[in-house]
Amino acid sequence: MASNSVLHPVTARGWRTGFNNLFRKENRDWWGTRSWLVQAIIWTAILIGILATVMFAPMEDEPAGGKAALGLTVFFMMAGIALPIGVIIMGQEEVLDEKRSGTAAWILSKPVSRIAFVLAKISANAIGILLIMVLLEGALAYGLIAAVTGKTFPVLSYLGALGVLYLEVMFYFLLSLMFSAASNSRGAAIGIPMAVLFSYQFIVGIAPWTLQVMPWSLTNTGSSSGLANSVATALAQGQAASVLPIIATLLWCVLFVVIALWRFNRDEF
Repeated sequence: MASNSVLHPVTARGWRTGFNNLFRKENRDWWGTRSWLVQAIIWTAILIGILATVMFAPMEDEPAGGKAALGLTVFFMMAGIALPIGVIIMGQEEVLDEKRSGTAAWILSKPVSRIAFVLAKISANAIGILLIMVLLEGALAYGLIAAVTGKTFPVLSYLGALGVLYLEVMFYFLLSLMFSAASNSRGAAIGIPMAVLFSYQFIVGIAPWTLQVMPWSLTNTGSSSGLANSVATALAQGQAASVLPIIATLLWCVLFVVIALWRFNRDEF
C-alpha cells in the first residue's frame, strides 16, 4: 500500500513528452488483446496456405533451381503483395480515425507532444509487424519448405531476406500513415499506397530504372520486373543482389516519417 502512494514524476521533455505512455498504450493494442493472434491466424492461412498448395502440388517437371527455390520465390512474392495490403489498411487507421473521432485532440490536450504521438504509433506497429507478419510467417515458410524438400537455406542469409521483406512492408505502412497524418482523406491514405503497390508493371514498362529507386524488386520477380530473382529471393539463396533498391526504400521510409511529423505538427483539430 505504501508503494502505491508514491508518485513517480515523468521527466521526459520536448518531443519525447508522453512517448512512453503512448508507446505502452499502442503496445497493449497489439499484445494486450487478441489482435496479435488474429493477425497470426490470418497471415498464416493466407501465406502458408498458398505456399503449402504449391509445395504439395504434384509437378511433372522439376522447376529451375528445384522445388525449394520455387517455394522461396512464391513465399516472398505473395508476402510482398499480401502483407503490404494489410499494413496499408492498418496505417490509414492509425492517425486518421483518431483525428476524426476527436481522440487525437483529447490526447494532445494532455502533456503529450505531437511527435511522440506519431512515433509511438510507428514504433509499436513496427514491432508487431516484424514479429507477427514477417518473422513468424518467415519461420513457418522456412520450416514448410525444409519439411517438404529436405533442403534448408543459410539462416543468416534467410534472415537478411526477411529483413528486405520487412523493409518493403514498412514502406507501405509508413506511406499510408503519412497520408493518414497529412490529410483527412481515407481515399488518399488507402488509394495512393495501393496504386503504388499495383502500378509497378505499367511504370516499369515505361521506365525500367524505377526498379532501382522503388521497392518493387525487393520481393517481386518475373517478366513484369524483368528479374530472374527478387532481391529477397537472391539473398535467401546466398546470391548477389542489388543494394540500390534497399537503400532507396530505406530513404523513402525516412522521408515518409519526416513528412508525417511535419504535417501533423501543422494540423489544427
